[in-house]
Amino acid sequence: MSQFLIPYVMFEDTMKAVEYYNSIFGGEVRYTMMGKDMPNCPEEDLDKVMHLEYVFNDTVFYFGDLPLEDQGRIQLHLNFRYEDAEFMEEAFNKMKKQGTVIQELKEEFWGAVYGNIKDPFGVTWQFHRPAQKR
Repeated sequence: MSQFLIPYVMFEDTMKAVEYYNSIFGGEVRYTMMGKDMPNCPEEDLDKVMHLEYVFNDTVFYFGDLPLEDQGRIQLHLNFRYEDAEFMEEAFNKMKKQGTVIQELKEEFWGAVYGNIKDPFGVTWQFHRPAQKR
């Protein structure tokens, strides 16, 4: 039996977040369900994203819009392990244009290249390339 983890990230504006992540990683939206697609959806939720599947670099994410009472509470760190240093640096440099750099990419004492950025939506992205075998 196959098992894997799919991060489910909730935003105040999912479509804006997807546009931002597309500008950094590329990728595609495979499925979207809006409030208006659901039976008995409250009027104020008709234009909200209830569920969206976003895929880039063989990684699947589920996204959705937060209920109003939960907005402003996101605290999430995502660690991306890269084998391709050039791809990692390109994604890091794109994200830092609008994000807050917590740590620039650099080789760490454990041998890996590591850095992290908090994006405009409050998600902290950890960029990680394992130590290279010598």
